[in-house]
Amino acid sequence: MKYREIYEALERRWQTTPGFRFSDFSGWRNPRQDHAAAYRPLWIVIEDRATMRRIWVTQVGPEMEITYMAMDDKGFNQGQLYRIHCPGTAQMAQELERLFTRLDRAA
Repeated sequence: MKYREIYEALERRWQTTPGFRFSDFSGWRNPRQDHAAAYRPLWIVIEDRATMRRIWVTQVGPEMEITYMAMDDKGFNQGQLYRIHCPGTAQMAQELERLFTRLDRAA
């Protein structure tokens, strides 16, 4: 499976953290590989109620990035936006794990 390490990191978090959910809008899953699917092969939106963060895990063209920011109790984004650039899938999975640990400690 494409992006296996990333999905495994999300699965571990989902199994251990109440209030964690994600929606997968990734183009690589689309059976019709049109331009939009090819341009945005990875697009996952995470809501982590345990840390009150929204996290986007994306690949747009060749660029892989984790973006996150705080959300309020109604689920609206608030505050500063942070970005983590990742050179590849394995590194993105590692950065996600580190981010979850860092956010847990801060919560």
